[in-house]
Amino acid sequence: MFKGIANACSACLRYRRTNVTAMLLIVYVLVVVLYLNNNLLHKNEFLPADDESVRLLENAWSDLQNITYKPHPYTSHFNDKVHDYLVYRVKELIGNNTFCEISDDYESERSILFPQKDVFNVSSKKSSVIYFESSNILVKIQGKKGKSNTEGLLLSAHYDSVPTANGATDDGKGIVSILALLDYYSKHQPERTIILNLNNNEEFGLLGAHTFFDHPWAKLTKYFINLEGTGTGEGNAILFRTTNVMTANLYKNAVKIQPFGNSIFQQGFNQRLIHSETDYKVYEANGLMGWDIAFYKPRSLYHTARDNVQSTSRSALWNMLSTTWQLSDYVSNTHSINNNDNSNDPAIFFDVYRTLFFAFSAKWLFVINILVLIGFPLLSLSLNLLARKRNIPVSVPVFSWLEFPLATSISIFLLVVSEKAIIKKNPYIVSHDFMDFILFFAVQKTFVDIILTRVLELISNQKVLKDIILIELMILSWFLLLGCTIMLKITDFKSTGVYPITGVYISISCAVLIYCLVCLFGQRKRNPHTILQTTSYSGTTEFTVSNNSDHGAQEETNAPSILHDNEQGIMGQDSEIDIDERAPLLSSSGNTNDDDDENDNIQEHTVSVLKGYCTAKHYEWLLQFLVLVPIMFILFQAVVDCLSGLNQTIQESEDSFNLVYSGVLWSSVILSLLVLPFMSKVGGHVTIFLFGAWIVTGIYCISVESFDWGTPLKVRFSQDIDGTVEITGQIDMVKNLIYDLPSYKRDNYANIKHGVKCSYGYIGVCYYKGMLPTVVPYIDKNAKNSSEILSVDVINNDRLSPDRSKYAPINAQIRLNVPNNRACVISFNSTNSMSSVSAVRKISVFNNYSSGTDTGNKLTYKSNSDINELQLHKLNFTSGGYLLGIEWFPRLLWDKKLETTQESDYLDSLGLNIRCFWGDYEPETLNNGEPIHLVPAYEELLNYAPLRYSITNKEKGLVFANQYIEL
Repeated sequence: MFKGIANACSACLRYRRTNVTAMLLIVYVLVVVLYLNNNLLHKNEFLPADDESVRLLENAWSDLQNITYKPHPYTSHFNDKVHDYLVYRVKELIGNNTFCEISDDYESERSILFPQKDVFNVSSKKSSVIYFESSNILVKIQGKKGKSNTEGLLLSAHYDSVPTANGATDDGKGIVSILALLDYYSKHQPERTIILNLNNNEEFGLLGAHTFFDHPWAKLTKYFINLEGTGTGEGNAILFRTTNVMTANLYKNAVKIQPFGNSIFQQGFNQRLIHSETDYKVYEANGLMGWDIAFYKPRSLYHTARDNVQSTSRSALWNMLSTTWQLSDYVSNTHSINNNDNSNDPAIFFDVYRTLFFAFSAKWLFVINILVLIGFPLLSLSLNLLARKRNIPVSVPVFSWLEFPLATSISIFLLVVSEKAIIKKNPYIVSHDFMDFILFFAVQKTFVDIILTRVLELISNQKVLKDIILIELMILSWFLLLGCTIMLKITDFKSTGVYPITGVYISISCAVLIYCLVCLFGQRKRNPHTILQTTSYSGTTEFTVSNNSDHGAQEETNAPSILHDNEQGIMGQDSEIDIDERAPLLSSSGNTNDDDDENDNIQEHTVSVLKGYCTAKHYEWLLQFLVLVPIMFILFQAVVDCLSGLNQTIQESEDSFNLVYSGVLWSSVILSLLVLPFMSKVGGHVTIFLFGAWIVTGIYCISVESFDWGTPLKVRFSQDIDGTVEITGQIDMVKNLIYDLPSYKRDNYANIKHGVKCSYGYIGVCYYKGMLPTVVPYIDKNAKNSSEILSVDVINNDRLSPDRSKYAPINAQIRLNVPNNRACVISFNSTNSMSSVSAVRKISVFNNYSSGTDTGNKLTYKSNSDINELQLHKLNFTSGGYLLGIEWFPRLLWDKKLETTQESDYLDSLGLNIRCFWGDYEPETLNNGEPIHLVPAYEELLNYAPLRYSITNKEKGLVFANQYIEL
């Protein structure tokens, strides 16, 4: 009985089609189950059970409902109402607490003037100066360590939204999570001082974070947690990035419930593959160390009307609150955070299915890469050389080494062809569901690999050996890892997303080492004159063993063996696999056979065998398989996490389109390569199933609608004060959207296509005449053109003054008259110059309140280089405009082509392109009770656009006015 059980177990573990097919099916079923569990997690209610957590969550949910009643960008009136509500809630939570204190920038009249590079485009050479009146709300929770402690923790989120979104996820959840933590820490004083920064105007320049460093409490902080949202709160809040390996380990030690993070995103930010930015950038640039925690999908609903309370859930809010609570509690109550030698190294981190979290230094990974790049090849070669000395090597034809590269090249070529065909038919399928596309690619590659394996076997009469494939995969991954290691070094170890390649290389190398060890220890020395002649009859194999010694003596032995389930007995065809794959592989002529061919035809073979070798079962394949499987799971999770955040960016730029499609294709290739060595053992029924699955997924990818309610096409809206509407997006779909608008059809009934003009490109812009906006409801309704809404008064200008030397700087003072406004941008240029030189070197902004950076009621900024742009942000809607001073150099000082004798006064004029924005759109009520629709063209889009569209803003406001003057 025990022998029967042992034989049954032996059969279940041997390298044959049924076993390999079963293992592959088990693995893929597990992958699907884990994927569904991970990505359906947000649909389940993961809520707290203890009373205090429930109370904090319910209060936070109530706060979220209140502050997301309507859109509240910095340029809107409702922004002030959100500010006032938050001040009320903070004061209510603090009460008479002696260790908590509030500071309101609105009340203290804080304003700053500072230079800034383009935070969303690092390649931009534009030099901007920002004027910003802040309404940040700061709270200090004094730690038990005392007032002298300067290693406090900053918790930050922004309360402004974009003009087109209510801001429930971006960034309402962050704000109310901080309010909930204020509620907690006001009752449980932490060891470390905690500063809360509920900041304003993050959306258009990260300005609230910049202003924080003008506040004296900024000196009390060393660490920060920035909370953000770039979707609708689907799934878990992810750790986007962290400063170094020390902060990554702090997160690892603190967050024990559903840790979620991946340094691949961090590399995306470092290399500007992710074009968004958060306040994290400002805090880190100013020397703080911390964490960027955010929701990140779905991107097509980001900054749209769907970012509201209805589109999110308590469980999503609890996930962010719980993560921040765990991390802040750990950091604020850790007495001492020790730095070691590698604490400041960039961190590599990732989670394993929201259960385990790993963090280590990128420099440590670099060292590991160097060691394994050198160590595994040397170890493999050493073991192979030892095995060759101990055993007579089996001959392997040259063609066997070419089968894998040939098959892989053909299958990848066919993948590229399929990709181009589907892109031609349905270019935005990845935006809808990238998993279907990955499945299509993976199924196609696996199916093609199996077919090519069979074809190559027929052509060459040689079996495709798994160990040859593993060796070739090791060589391929060696070069890939070498490239990643070089990239780590040249990017100063900021390429923190390359760690999966290290795992792939190590896994494949370990599988090769298993083969080498089997070669060394699993085989006895063979007599080169021993041959085995077999003759197979239906069900019975008869062996004739001839041992030809040097003296010519011969022995013959006949032994029958009964076949069971088409498996050969002591020395059947599976044993031939043992011979071929356990021996060192050399590139020379010969015949190999590693498959359990299932036929009853009479066949005769003559092969070299091991003298007395009759008990090898060839089980090492299972170890090799198990070594490769874990990294496939980790790699698959990393691919899914990244693509779920990036797949909808294909709508935004051609670069993103190419990046995402390349990522999908090569992810499918890498995932399939890990199981490719075992493809020759996949059963015929699986091959038929794969073909059917390929047909079904292909038809689905071609025919499914790319855009629907769940995954809409995002288009961008803006309108000038004269009524011209600009809609940016995919041209054909934008045109169809405009053609079906009631107001457009009414105005263009004679020729429906006549009223739309478009500028083409990957992302195009279409223009049409829409219903006029009302940006100033309390003035004459007829005053709606740019000149009446936006005008400029030149108070003084000494360009033509006889008292000014022609080498002296030119000074002018102007007033922008723009009512009911909070934001304008002025671009400078020297109008008579062929270059883009502005020559502006000094800016002064006059206001009703200033900090101590200048005397009187003005702020001044001087620059040693050109100032290209001035951005103005003020809080007072009723002040009527902006008073500015501008100083620029005459052309003689910067244009070397201009001769000193040439009269230059007429060449020194400065051009100002002025653009002002308004962010309100919801109806207001005038004194007589008449409702006014502020931006009816935008409301029309919201009401009549098909569900497959989502609308977002293009500018700082929904409406803009332009003016141009020369000084």
